[in-house]
Amino acid sequence: MRQRVEATGKTYEDALQNGLEALGVDQTADVSVEVIEEGQPGGILGIGRKDYRLLLTINSKSDPTDEAEELTKEDMPGDEAVAVDNNLESSISVEAAEDDHEPEEMTENSSEISYVVEPNMDQTDVDDVYYGDDIETGLTEELSVEEQAALDFLQKVLSFFDLDEEITMERTEESLNIDIEGKNCGVIIGRRGETLNALQYLTAIAVNRVSDEYVRVIVDAAGYHRRSRERLEKSALYYAKEVKKRHAEYVMEPMSAADRRIVHFALQKVPGVTTESEGTEPNRCVVIIPTE
Repeated sequence: MRQRVEATGKTYEDALQNGLEALGVDQTADVSVEVIEEGQPGGILGIGRKDYRLLLTINSKSDPTDEAEELTKEDMPGDEAVAVDNNLESSISVEAAEDDHEPEEMTENSSEISYVVEPNMDQTDVDDVYYGDDIETGLTEELSVEEQAALDFLQKVLSFFDLDEEITMERTEESLNIDIEGKNCGVIIGRRGETLNALQYLTAIAVNRVSDEYVRVIVDAAGYHRRSRERLEKSALYYAKEVKKRHAEYVMEPMSAADRRIVHFALQKVPGVTTESEGTEPNRCVVIIPTE
């Protein structure tokens, strides 16, 4: 597998995607990006236009997940599993109902517990699982109703696919954050994170069915969402710099409500620019606007 590649594209995102494809990885990979040459839109008929040139380097060994299996309607285990639409993205898009508000920062008032989900574990075994560093001492922590619902659902799904993964849960005032780690995370993530997004959506349904109040559920696998967020924040800051330099608006590519919130939050305190969301789903996008 190639470890470094130079890629070009009409936009930063195009060049980035071309580079990832050339490396044989997707956005789950730990890749550093260096801008060799900034693109220019050009004038009439595109005269003077220049493509973006990026240098992408793989920082560590990564497994491509473009061909990873995806959860499908037929694959979901048991009658109690929540039905999945044929188009996963259309199901997940309900998150847009939360609009484009910036994500709230995490607080220190949180607790974290870990589990190892064994393949084909009987449901009665869940209460006997040890947690995190307490494995050697035999200490356990009592789960909340919401955490138990999330664990039950994820255990059923992962066991159905014979996946032996570790699940870490962190409950804060804002959300229930679930991290999945293991050698088969590529299967969980799916192509461009579509399977992971579907799993997050279904887990949220399972949790909120038993909760007296709405609980925001965030599911990540192998740090995929974290790295995607970092990459999106970097792109937003780069385009904000270009907007200030050229005194012209920049329209980012259409993205999900969650990604739009990341951009809004990343640029909230950047002087000289402001952001707005325009358009309708699924083509709603963020516009970066100069204020100076």
